[in-house]
Amino acid sequence: MSTDQTPEPSATQRTGASALQGWLDNPRAIERAAYALCAVLLLADPFVHKYSKFAVEHVFGFYALLGLAVGGALVLVAWALRPILTRSEEYYNDR
Repeated sequence: MSTDQTPEPSATQRTGASALQGWLDNPRAIERAAYALCAVLLLADPFVHKYSKFAVEHVFGFYALLGLAVGGALVLVAWALRPILTRSEEYYNDR
């Protein structure tokens, strides 16, 4: 038995993946960073001067709620248009 034994390689080293991974390699960390950024921007809302024409634009979080509503509306419109716009799986094979 030799005195300079090397430790067993870790799972990432056995698979050939890089042992040095940054926080951007972790999808959960990216998700948490995105939520944190959204929270910071929402909390900064009262401190930003808005040049608005309507009183409703001064409501706290109005633009965040507007973005959520418009994003949801886009999903619903796309869901409704899908049966109209889709082609059969054999569309390109029939030619």
